Amino acid sequence: MEPKPGVPPSPSHLAGLIQTMKQRGARVIIMEPFYDRKTADFVASKVGGTVLILPPSVGGVKGLDDYVAVMRHNIQQLAAAVR
Repeated sequence: MEPKPGVPPSPSHLAGLIQTMKQRGARVIIMEPFYDRKTADFVASKVGGTVLILPPSVGGVKGLDDYVAVMRHNIQQLAAAVR
């Protein structure tokens, strides 16, 4: 959502993002679990989409004890979200 790392999105930036997502049919927003999802939820609601929280590394989800398990989990979650 941020136009640059650490820079909060402005209302005009979000409006442009929403417009682009609608034009391209994008419906899934992927984010890491340690960020506030308020803005992502707002944008998803405007495009009829969903927010998908994916761990970036081992330790992000209990039971995912190695890199392959994390990647397998993320791919399964992403595949389910785009169906």
